[in-house]
Amino acid sequence: NIAFTHTIKAAEPLCTAAMVTIFFGTVPTGKAWVSLLLVVLGVGLAARTEVSFTYLGFWAAMASNVGVSLRGVLSKWLIEIKHYDPVNFIAMLHCGAFLCSLP
Repeated sequence: NIAFTHTIKAAEPLCTAAMVTIFFGTVPTGKAWVSLLLVVLGVGLAARTEVSFTYLGFWAAMASNVGVSLRGVLSKWLIEIKHYDPVNFIAMLHCGAFLCSLP
């Protein structure tokens, strides 16, 4: 269900905040964590009351959240470490993603 997937994907900022904390040691403020908690509670409530709820769909959407968060955090890290031009880096990232999607 597309609506269910989008509901779960709304928790992506929580994954990103966790990844930033893990990789950079930058801890979001207490207010940021409280707002993220409210988002997670809303997403959890909406997902649990979804008529077509499946754990497979839930974990697939969560894996997507983690993947997108990792891409953003690691891209930021590589741009800072290697001093890549952000536009060229994103172009290289998309070319690599295209190659990975080939059969």
